[in-house]
Amino acid sequence: MQNQQGQGQAAGAPAQPLNVGFAYFPVDRKLPKFNGNASECSGLSVEEWLEEIDECFVLYNVPAGQRAGLLLRQLEGQARRQAAVLTNAEKGNLDILKERLTEAFGDTAPVSVIMGNFYSRVQSDRETLQQYALALHELIKRADRRRGQPLADSDTILRDRFVDGVKDEGLRRQLRREVRLAPAANPKTFREVKEEALHLSGEWGTTTSPAQALQASVESAPHLVDKFDKFQKDTVRALESLSQRMERLTIHSNRPSQPQFRNGGPGPRPTDKFDAMGRPICRVCHVAGHVARKCRNMANTTSASTNSRAPRPGTQARGVSGNRQ
Repeated sequence: MQNQQGQGQAAGAPAQPLNVGFAYFPVDRKLPKFNGNASECSGLSVEEWLEEIDECFVLYNVPAGQRAGLLLRQLEGQARRQAAVLTNAEKGNLDILKERLTEAFGDTAPVSVIMGNFYSRVQSDRETLQQYALALHELIKRADRRRGQPLADSDTILRDRFVDGVKDEGLRRQLRREVRLAPAANPKTFREVKEEALHLSGEWGTTTSPAQALQASVESAPHLVDKFDKFQKDTVRALESLSQRMERLTIHSNRPSQPQFRNGGPGPRPTDKFDAMGRPICRVCHVAGHVARKCRNMANTTSASTNSRAPRPGTQARGVSGNRQ
């Protein structure tokens, strides 16, 4: 009976909820390390590293009393040695710890120097528009961090600097036109101008092929086609002219050369001789101090040979008179 009643109660009673236990495994909190050298810490400066640490504290819901100790555990190398000389009170205070790290490894460049680099920054030859825009953004953010507050109308300044520093003249002219034609109530922002430049240059999207990028650049700047055709034709003409000149020089160099006399005939060319003092020796009179073409004896020798070959007047007269007879 009791078993039957127990079975009846069990059948009529409502089902009890099952007690299921859940195991909680804490997430591995991987915080970035800092050793005082920005090049070895993923390129992060101490200011950027502290900002990322604060974001991690909020993301992982780290209690305020544990943040200073957790920050100390992320220091390595020179940064850890710098924190080791602090007192226990300074190590336990998060704000003082950040201040000491910023003093030791922070950016010390004046705002004027940073802004000077910003206004002189232009797009280099092998730099994409995306890389150029990022470099400008980093410079102006660095200046804002050193200033302690963002620059007034920083978006407009960033937009104008981006447009003026674009290396492509046609693209730069078109971007200026877009900015100028925008209504004053709704001006173009830096992000809009950057996206427009990426579309026009063909750099938009990682899957863009080189042919598509070339087509986009040609469509955005039709005048470049004429310039490219003219440059190609000039290059072809220059190469043909250079090839012809090289061919003529090759033929001339392969032609056998004959030694010549001074009068242009074949044979060895006579060479001048010099005495011990470096004076030329005449080939006619063999006297040092002058050359053959300026020799005074050459005139006498020439006239003497001419006179010796010419017939005497008396002989010619007698021959004529004898013939007459």
